[in-house]
Amino acid sequence: MAMGHENESLDEFVEAHKTCLNDLMYFPTRNAYGLSSVAGTVEKLAALQNEFENVKRKMDDDNKKAQRLEKKIDVLTHGYKVGISHLLMNPIIYGGLESSEDGWCREHAYSVFRVSVLFLFL
Repeated sequence: MAMGHENESLDEFVEAHKTCLNDLMYFPTRNAYGLSSVAGTVEKLAALQNEFENVKRKMDDDNKKAQRLEKKIDVLTHGYKVGISHLLMNPIIYGGLESSEDGWCREHAYSVFRVSVLFLFL
């Protein structure tokens, strides 16, 4: 540590560094980073609006990606869903899978479905 701060402890240096980092902000009007403590209200507002738009754009992109993945999962698991629903609707055909009072048949079918889907993505 230099510039007359040799007597300061490392903890004080770390705290001052964190304070400076928290004070940094990107200002699109200047197209540069600067200290928010010395910026005007208009610049701060523009910087916050810019950050809001960036976060909103990122969230929209993530939402579109999640929708695409949901469609892909629906396509990949459709056969399993149809098979399980057919199994649950016609348990007598598959011998030994009659539904019981405690719901064992339904729980077993769903666990088979979950394991099948798990192996699908491995």
